[in-house]
Amino acid sequence: MSEPKTGAAVPDTYFQLVHRFPPVPIRGEEHCALAAEILNELTARDLDEGEEAYLDVLTDLVETWEAEHLPEADPPGGEVLKELISQSGLTQEELADRAGVPRDVVSALVAGERPFTHDQARKLGAYFKLEPAAFLPL
Repeated sequence: MSEPKTGAAVPDTYFQLVHRFPPVPIRGEEHCALAAEILNELTARDLDEGEEAYLDVLTDLVETWEAEHLPEADPPGGEVLKELISQSGLTQEELADRAGVPRDVVSALVAGERPFTHDQARKLGAYFKLEPAAFLPL
C-alpha cells in the first residue's frame, strides 16, 4: 500500500493498522466489538505517531456508532438530586424545608434507597425550576 501524498509523512504503523482493520463506518455490534478489541489493545501500550493517529480515527468511528445505536442511560433521580443539592450549596435539611419534602425522604432519595413519587418529583422540580421528569425514570 502506498503512502498518500498529503505533505506529511505517516508512519508505517498507521498503514499496518489500516490493513488489519480498515477505518470505515461501524456496521453493527460485531464490527464495533472488533473495533473495541483493537482500541483496548492500543490503549494498553505506548503508541508511536502512526498508532496515535489510527487510534484517534477508530475512536471517532466507534463513538459515532455508539451515539447512534446505544441509548445513553439517564442518571438515577437520586444522583440528579445529589448534584443539584451540591450545586445549590444547600444542605439536605434546608432543601427539604424549602421544597416541602420530609427530611428523611430527601435523605433516602439522595441515597437511592427509595424511588421518587410523582408528588416528590413535582415539588423538587418546582424548587429547582425543572420538569419532574428530571427525577423520574423513563
